[in-house]
Amino acid sequence: MDITFSSLFITVLISSLMILILTYLMKNTNKLKIFRTDFFTVLILIIVLRLLYPSELPFTKTIPFSIVMNPLTEFFNYNLIHGLTILDIALYIWGIGSVLYTLYFLYNLLVANYIFKKIKKNAEIYQICSFISDYKDKNYTVMLSDFVSSPMVFGFRKIIFLPKIKFSEIDLYNIIHHEVQHLKNKDLYIKLFINILIIIYWWFPPVYALRKNIDLFLEIRVDDQVTRKMTSQSRIDYADSLIHVQKKLKKQIDTPFSSALFIKDSSEILSYRVHYLLDGDFIKKTKSIFLVLLCILPFLSNMIIFEAAYYDCELTKGTLSSEDLLENGYILQHKDGSYSLILNKQEIKYGDSIPKDFSQLPVITEKE
Repeated sequence: MDITFSSLFITVLISSLMILILTYLMKNTNKLKIFRTDFFTVLILIIVLRLLYPSELPFTKTIPFSIVMNPLTEFFNYNLIHGLTILDIALYIWGIGSVLYTLYFLYNLLVANYIFKKIKKNAEIYQICSFISDYKDKNYTVMLSDFVSSPMVFGFRKIIFLPKIKFSEIDLYNIIHHEVQHLKNKDLYIKLFINILIIIYWWFPPVYALRKNIDLFLEIRVDDQVTRKMTSQSRIDYADSLIHVQKKLKKQIDTPFSSALFIKDSSEILSYRVHYLLDGDFIKKTKSIFLVLLCILPFLSNMIIFEAAYYDCELTKGTLSSEDLLENGYILQHKDGSYSLILNKQEIKYGDSIPKDFSQLPVITEKE
């Protein structure tokens, strides 16, 4: 499974298209009402896998696409200085950029640890059972702090942070169950993994749209899981809690938590989540036919690869096509110095010399 310029090009092309589809579907889910979180789970997984494996597969078919691939190939193979091509320089920039993004990511981890220590030092520390008397799940630590601007979780320590705001009993119940579900889902590790994907593809703008869509997906998936067994009225109360909490948080001074270690509820996606919750078809799953078609997508996206193709130009003068070789035959020089005549797909082996009758045939050297 080789990674080539052509395989990377088709990966970027297909991934851009799939991210565009994901963005459109997520923005219009409340209108379409046919794609739910199970569908988005599969689609996101396919996109991520496509980006992680930008290689040709055994069943990949090569398609000549000279109108696009020829200019691209010539541009990236252009010799700029001292034998370095544009592609070589682009790869160096790619590598340097990834190193810088890695350093920035590690810096964020250090900042996150510093913020955690600062919050812990000034926080009131409780357990979930202190807020929900009949709570029977894992009793995570809850910290109340003035340094927290909204409910969030610190994934590695499995701690829930809450701002020092007076919440109603039902709002607090829904907030805590929402944050606990983030911990159960191990959403921190998903966010960390997406940050690694950003480090690799920092130069690829659609990957940032993918991260934004995944942040939204993680929230609606939690909403889905928390409210799945609720009655219609309880689901409405949960949606009301989202609105009540956000109204109270607007009065707070926002504290920036950019690190992937924090999973923070965002007011930007509140409207989307509320509409998604109040959708009458919320608890339904995506129809099986759509999931089956979606599962075929990875194979379809790897079926073809575009390559440069040159016909009747300066580059092809003095060369022979594969059709010419098959039709007229050729001599194959083996690695051990011996020769074979290839004619009509048949191989006739000779010694270390070519018979005079076939001396005019082209000689192809066997590669290592």
